[in-house]
Amino acid sequence: MFDRILTKLRLRTPKPTRPIAESSASNSLKSDRAVILCGPECDDDITPLICKWLGRLKIPQGIIKYSAIGSSVDRNEFTRILKETIGSKTVVIFVGHGAPDALLGPPLEEGINVQIDGVRFSVLYDESVVGLGPDTLFAFCCYSASRLGDIFVASGNRTFLGYTKKLPLDFDNEQCQRIWESLLHNISLEIINDGVITKKHEDLLRELYDEAYDFFRNGKGRNNDRNITNLMYILRHKKILRRL
Repeated sequence: MFDRILTKLRLRTPKPTRPIAESSASNSLKSDRAVILCGPECDDDITPLICKWLGRLKIPQGIIKYSAIGSSVDRNEFTRILKETIGSKTVVIFVGHGAPDALLGPPLEEGINVQIDGVRFSVLYDESVVGLGPDTLFAFCCYSASRLGDIFVASGNRTFLGYTKKLPLDFDNEQCQRIWESLLHNISLEIINDGVITKKHEDLLRELYDEAYDFFRNGKGRNNDRNITNLMYILRHKKILRRL
């Protein structure tokens, strides 16, 4: 599977960094389904890349897409988008940094900031705004499933998928990057298409990890000088994955 994906993936122009709201179908479409792609870009080596990947997702027709991707994403903008989607069946795909009780963004001069491992971040989403939605949240970040996930699902009929501890990633070379991008795209599109997270989606993500593991252990990725690191990271992801 991953050998085929590697031949098909092509780099595309990244989305604008200014958060925007747009429809993936015609402007006149009225839909009760929405997706928010949220990727706050921080001053590091990881988030600019995964935010670019998030911007490449092609949303199915009939689902209104809101994008909050880039270095200017902040709590006010994300809250505004959440309010706009009230009444819709909404999925959020979040990539970036997380804390046990919050999703994080780049630090702000004014606003709520926290310090994680000596690095400053702004608080983008926490218990105080959980009531705004969404219905479904996939948080591809550290720690979010250790506390925030429980708070999130306790607020109503909601579903969540995230990770309980620090989420290691290895983007050292293009082959590694394409494997991780493919994994993120596959699970995100399945969640967006179904509008919910069930055991089916957890099983799919674990299957994708197994295929990535096989690629680095037995496939073309075994010749990658980062294969051992990626094998360890894949096992780590599977261990700390949590669905609620």
